[in-house]
Amino acid sequence: MSLYFEDLTVGRRFETAPVTLHEPEIVEFAKVYDPQPIHVDRAAAAKGPFGGIIASGYQTFGTAFAQWVRLGHIVDSSLGGPAMDEVLVEAGAPGRCPDDDH
Repeated sequence: MSLYFEDLTVGRRFETAPVTLHEPEIVEFAKVYDPQPIHVDRAAAAKGPFGGIIASGYQTFGTAFAQWVRLGHIVDSSLGGPAMDEVLVEAGAPGRCPDDDH
């Protein structure tokens, strides 16, 4: 079933499958799109507020959007993302994989 803007209500939630990003793919993405030390340099990131490499907000947003598309709600109704008014990445929710051993 395709959803349209008028079908959405404030506060409505959608559940997607979980996704795990591991350090190699985090670094690979960041080297191209967000090459800040906290995303690409293990030693520099270890001194930062999260104690290690974290995923870029751009990567986490793109990953979340991919999961939204996979739900199938916009297959027939998508206009290709013509605009986005506001995106907020909550502080304290870094894209860090706790099971990475490095």
